Amino acid sequence: MRPSGYLPARVGVLFIVCVLTAASSASAGQAPGGSDHAGNAMVLAGTGQGAGVGRAISAMDGAEIFSGQPFGAGFTGGVRAAVGDVNGDGVQDLILGSGPGGGLVRVVSGLDLSLLMSFSPFGGGFNGGVYVASGDIDGDGHADVIVGAGSGGQVAAFSGADTHELGRVFPFTPAYQGGVTVAAGDLDGDGHADVLAGTTNGGFVAALSGADGHVIAAGFPFGPFFVGGVSIAVGDLNGDGRADIIVAPMSAGGLVLAFSGANLDVLASFVPYPGIAGVTLAAADVDGDGRADIITGPGSGQPLVRIFSGADLHQISAFLAFDAGFGGGVFVASNSRFIVPGPPTFTSGSTASWTAGSSNVFSITTKGSPVATITLSGALPAGLSFSGGIGTA
Repeated sequence: MRPSGYLPARVGVLFIVCVLTAASSASAGQAPGGSDHAGNAMVLAGTGQGAGVGRAISAMDGAEIFSGQPFGAGFTGGVRAAVGDVNGDGVQDLILGSGPGGGLVRVVSGLDLSLLMSFSPFGGGFNGGVYVASGDIDGDGHADVIVGAGSGGQVAAFSGADTHELGRVFPFTPAYQGGVTVAAGDLDGDGHADVLAGTTNGGFVAALSGADGHVIAAGFPFGPFFVGGVSIAVGDLNGDGRADIIVAPMSAGGLVLAFSGANLDVLASFVPYPGIAGVTLAAADVDGDGRADIITGPGSGQPLVRIFSGADLHQISAFLAFDAGFGGGVFVASNSRFIVPGPPTFTSGSTASWTAGSSNVFSITTKGSPVATITLSGALPAGLSFSGGIGTA
């Protein structure tokens, strides 16, 4: 609600009571499963090698919301995962990449699980597996699909609007022919999603500008002699408005490190799975404190997903993503808008007060998936105006 001028009274406290409604931009009844967990943050988990299952899970208690085998019942090369609103409907979609033995990317609607895209970013004959991420690189309001090759050293980005190729690059050098892990977020604060790339052979990480491809930062987070590969994620852990960089070994260790996106200061250092080599990563605001939390999956062993507070690293939740007997590792994905579909609810008060004669603004926010459209019912006093919006007004 935004007052357009001063109210005529000079003293006293004015109470404005508004009648607000929140309606989803698409029918929540179309959304798959999970009504008991509506509004909870979700994690998209993919099996490592040995299976080919993707599963969306409540981040609070591990309850399954929906699951499937995106590359067919016979595929066991693993499922790499990302989430993003590719089609612009306000619901986060599922971006799934096949592991070794395949080279396919499939994008599935988060609203009704319909297939939105299916393509082979490195050609139909490529079977080295792919890593996936998402972010709005071109600024059109659609999450774009970013793909790292499991071998061959390339990264390619594709429009979420129509799948056309936005760019293709060797983020290290053309001489590097190993795999490339990928993540995306606005690291330099220019409003474009930037691309974070890590080597699967070696331990090098580079951040590339989404605007023009220049190198924002690069280095060896585990030292120049580490060769176990690097898992990567991006999220604003310290609440400064800049995406921070999170890294972990793919093998040969289990130390998670987080670096400030603003100045590369170390923000966090911890071992989520003592005695287990390899960690997969994601980041999302699970506990609603405005900071991204760190989501981890083990590189092998029992498929236990753990979520740690971005503020102080206390464990928020832990759950098995798959059957306890599966030991092939877990890939994890999420973002702060990836929540269990359900009717919208207000996350802020619907009343405010301030001194008559002064101007003020208060915001109204909701949560829900699909995202709510906020409208006002009834007349406002003279001098006040209301600006409705999607999710926030």
